[in-house]
Amino acid sequence: MLAKIWKKLLMAILIIACLYNITAKLVNKLSLEDQLNIVKEEESITEFVTNLHESVEKAITTGVVEDAEEIDDEIQNTENTDIIN
Repeated sequence: MLAKIWKKLLMAILIIACLYNITAKLVNKLSLEDQLNIVKEEESITEFVTNLHESVEKAITTGVVEDAEEIDDEIQNTENTDIIN
């Protein structure tokens, strides 16, 4: 008898938690426009980093830059700063 009461009580708590979770996700959902803007910004950052890597590789292969490790560190710092911002 006591087990049935606990089972019903825990089932009710589980259902309430699930409904709360679904409601919270629906309320806090980003609009499609916001999601597309985020993706667009990420693509522009990726494009920037790719162009930066290409220009560094070109500078290293042409002999303009002698210290490749220093440039790689600078690129890594730039990527970290972009991610933080």
